Amino acid sequence: MEVDPGEQVMMEELRRRLDECMQALSPRQQIVAELIWMQEKAAKAVAEQLRVSEPAISQHVKKARESVRGCLERHGYQMIC
Repeated sequence: MEVDPGEQVMMEELRRRLDECMQALSPRQQIVAELIWMQEKAAKAVAEQLRVSEPAISQHVKKARESVRGCLERHGYQMIC
């Protein structure tokens, strides 16, 4: 399936912006976001791996999501969820 070149450019720009927004997170939030969002690990497994409580992981995820959402919105991306 061929991708529309304009759409491909937009997706590449979104990826760059998302990377920038992820880099703006605290180091702990970056680690948690990577493990939960990218590697699709369960919060319980991440908590065990990082030796913190599940509520702490939930807080890191919540703050990371809010930060990334705000960052993307400041760059003109409208968040639906």
